[in-house]
Amino acid sequence: MVSLLTKQFMKDPPPKEQALAIFQVFEPSFWKQALRNPGPMFQVNRGAKPKIPRRDYAKLAAWGDKLAPVIRKLLAELESGTRHSPEDLLEFWKKDYPQVSGTWFSDSEASIGTNALRRNRA
Repeated sequence: MVSLLTKQFMKDPPPKEQALAIFQVFEPSFWKQALRNPGPMFQVNRGAKPKIPRRDYAKLAAWGDKLAPVIRKLLAELESGTRHSPEDLLEFWKKDYPQVSGTWFSDSEASIGTNALRRNRA
């Protein structure tokens, strides 16, 4: 690498500031400083904030465990070609799944969930 840099410098000499910056990279003081405080050299954007805080992950997992049997049953009914709408099926199953009735069986949430199911089936 040194021979390539030497040839390049001889062929097309860089401006003095650029040459000093290149030679500074090889100085031990530069590396010591970079290793002591790497923050300014490696700035990273963290990305979008999560929609669900990390502390609520356990609640979300428990809620998913409650919903899984209902969703499996709903998908099986829809696959079998039932004439009932998903909303009607969910309303009928309220008695069978009381642990879920307060969460997913509300009209607004059921319509959101069933619209997503319809899109996924198409």
